[in-house]
Amino acid sequence: MSEQQAEKKKFKVLIADDNRDMVFLVKKGIGLEECLFVEAADGEETIRKVREEKPDILLLDLKMPKKSGLEVIRELREMFDFRDLPIIVLTVVENPEEKIKALELGASDFLVKPPSSAELKARVSTQLQLHRISTIFKRYSEHLETILSRKTREIRDFGDRLEEMVDERVGVIKRQNEELMISLRSAQRIQKSFLPTEFPKVSGVAFKAVYEACETVGGDIYNVFRIDEDTIGIFIADVSGHGIPSAMITIFMKQEVVYHAKQVHLGGGYTVSSPAELLKQVNRSFIQNNIGEGIFFVTAVYCTYSLKKRELVYAVAGHHALPILKRADGGVTTLRIEGFPIGWFEDIEEYTEMRCTLEKGDSLLFYTDGLFELCQEGGCEPQAGGAAVPGGSAEAPAAAREPSIDDLIKPISDTFRGGDIERAVKHQLDKLSRHAVKLKDDLTLLLMEII
Repeated sequence: MSEQQAEKKKFKVLIADDNRDMVFLVKKGIGLEECLFVEAADGEETIRKVREEKPDILLLDLKMPKKSGLEVIRELREMFDFRDLPIIVLTVVENPEEKIKALELGASDFLVKPPSSAELKARVSTQLQLHRISTIFKRYSEHLETILSRKTREIRDFGDRLEEMVDERVGVIKRQNEELMISLRSAQRIQKSFLPTEFPKVSGVAFKAVYEACETVGGDIYNVFRIDEDTIGIFIADVSGHGIPSAMITIFMKQEVVYHAKQVHLGGGYTVSSPAELLKQVNRSFIQNNIGEGIFFVTAVYCTYSLKKRELVYAVAGHHALPILKRADGGVTTLRIEGFPIGWFEDIEEYTEMRCTLEKGDSLLFYTDGLFELCQEGGCEPQAGGAAVPGGSAEAPAAAREPSIDDLIKPISDTFRGGDIERAVKHQLDKLSRHAVKLKDDLTLLLMEII
């Protein structure tokens, strides 16, 4: 690859500041190898350099000769929106009104200079990542528009001959539908073969599961597997979207989780991967192999459970359907933890990891957000004197506002506290089936019991 081709792959960063020392400090503070720097010393040069160099991001001083930073922002926002050119304002001014004015005119972020290297690098990296994602979405949208335009022309060309083509096309469509149904049924069998047919038989722990796809194939996956004599791996994930692409990604996810569950050493032996490290490795593999093609992403929960210590270590990748722990005495706790979904950013440094000790009689509920919808259909009835249904409360009816995550989790938590949630979910699924009502999302429930 030539040097010119290599440079094209770099992010172009325009630094607009009339202070040469500050320009040097900003370059050094960013410290990203993939950045190619361009400089401008006044407002007019900044606008010219934006037109000529087409930078990926602009770091702009507000106090500059010829044209102020605010004037530059105003002119640039007439040419470029937030997605095409993120603007980070750098200034020594601590004037709140000036900050607000810059943001109102279209600044993407604001830093008081001289900024710390860590903060500068983090802010620039974030804006570049958002710019990269926006570019991917924009290209995909353009691709769809091209396809739509081509198909429209084809339909217009066929218009004059439509009547004589109807019978032929109906036959082709019928054959294609038959082939598609065969493919879907085959994909369904393949996907189900990747779900555990039985759980590891270990003393002191029992598992139950409920799985229901809203279409022939689904975007949910779960697994419980023995890592070694002491450790069990527990995994549940939800791929964005439905259909065959999502189903194929679930197969990738299961294989990757099992593969990364151990780190085998060259000299012999192995180390059990921590949940945080495993999610990091799976995320990197997902993006490097372009599994989601910039469209699909995955939310997941991964845990390891030590049989000897009775210790659960867990990490979450953007999974809003947070695990719920029920203690032997009936107390219920939502395991609150955060982390980016798999497939958003490649260079995630680490996922948050937490741990808890489980005792005899405790139960742990893992699930996907299809259970939220089931509860809204009436499948998670609160106990007598319990809380309101998802999406509302005594103060705010369901129609008055969007349900929060706590609103959605609470009826699940109430049902879990009050009785057999597996039976309640199966009963509601049977009820919907009898009335020919389809779920709008895939549903998975995985119950872990300490016995």
